[in-house]
Amino acid sequence: MLVIPFIFILVKQIFILRQSTALLEQRTCALEAAVKEMPGHDLSVGIAQLNGEINALQQVMKGLNSTVSRHEEFLLSQGGRR
Repeated sequence: MLVIPFIFILVKQIFILRQSTALLEQRTCALEAAVKEMPGHDLSVGIAQLNGEINALQQVMKGLNSTVSRHEEFLLSQGGRR
């Protein structure tokens, strides 16, 4: 006879746990939706793109620096000749 109340208590606890799990799932979904709306992900993607563009600009600047150096060297060494 002790088994029936025990089973009833277990079933009641299982039901409470399922309700709690459903509530936690809803809260998790709400938090995930809120995080997706935050600018952090888009911001990090934008920063990564800017880093790529800066690296490309650095390469262009290195090339321009070489060209300017060659012109300067030419003008200093042969520019005074007439």
